[in-house]
Amino acid sequence: MPDSIAPYPRSSEFYIQHIILLVDGILYQMPRYLLEKHSEIFATMFTLPQEGTMVEGSDDQHPIELQGISKDDFEPLLNVMLTYGFESPPLKQNEWFSVLRLANMWGMARIRKSALEKLTKSAPLDAVERVIYGRELAVAEWAISGLRDLAGRQTAISKKESTRLGVDTMFKLWNIQHKAGISSWTSIPSQGGNSNIDLQLNQAFGSEITEIHRRAIALGYEVPSAAPSFLK
Repeated sequence: MPDSIAPYPRSSEFYIQHIILLVDGILYQMPRYLLEKHSEIFATMFTLPQEGTMVEGSDDQHPIELQGISKDDFEPLLNVMLTYGFESPPLKQNEWFSVLRLANMWGMARIRKSALEKLTKSAPLDAVERVIYGRELAVAEWAISGLRDLAGRQTAISKKESTRLGVDTMFKLWNIQHKAGISSWTSIPSQGGNSNIDLQLNQAFGSEITEIHRRAIALGYEVPSAAPSFLK
């Protein structure tokens, strides 16, 4: 409800305001401070002046609509925010990916960090998934690990994998494998890495890894000052 004249002064710390959100056709009510605490985007949005007497998000008839977000992605994020600082909720791997995507979208650095920690400990991703998710979600270490495994493994890139990775990535990896003598019939061990392959990977994908790292910094994620590299 809009602020009105209260009979007593309100605590500046423990008088908790709630906000009404509309996501995927469903209404959600949650403490406003949780969004302000974890996201500067929401904190800024809540300070913007609104026209009229009815404040958006104050009741079920005037919710703040978050367009383009599904409830299946949003509800795992709510679970994490409501339990942050306590035991993490028992989310599935795909739900942690939903949390990570929305944390990236709304600049929730601490939530992003928690999601990455959980995903790192969950069921391992294959090499192609590490490249795809590393690119999408700004996790340079995943992209490096996946590209290194694909370039140095004992088999050539399959047609299905090339479709998922894209033609440009496929040709770069094929070229690196070709120079290293890896094909469907011949291969070299990839355990422990290969300095020549790492050098070629850095030449082919180094600028992309730097850009992924830059995106992670822009998201507010605590990352080392130097970008990850195939040569480290």
